[in-house]
Parts: sequence; C-alpha cells; structure tokens
Amino acid sequence: MFNLRHYMQRLEAHRTRERTRLMIERLPEHLRNDIGNPHLDRARR
Repeated sequence: MFNLRHYMQRLEAHRTRERTRLMIERLPEHLRNDIGNPHLDRARR
C-alpha cells in the first residue's frame, strides 16, 4: 500500500532542506562558511 503520510513527510523534509539551502546561499560568504564547516571555523580562530 502506498503510504501517503510517509510520502508527505519526506516531501516536507525535502522542502525544509531546500529552504535552508536557499537561506544559506543568500548569506555572505564568511557566514556561509561558518555554517557549512564549524570545525574548520574553529581551526581558523
């Protein structure tokens, strides 16, 4: 049986990920790097 609820949850998770990615892409480069690689940022300081 096709699990519609499961499908909707997957779709929503994907949409949330896309929204997060778009938000990150709008950020300035240095902020984006801090979010993308926190361990690299810690090594830089």
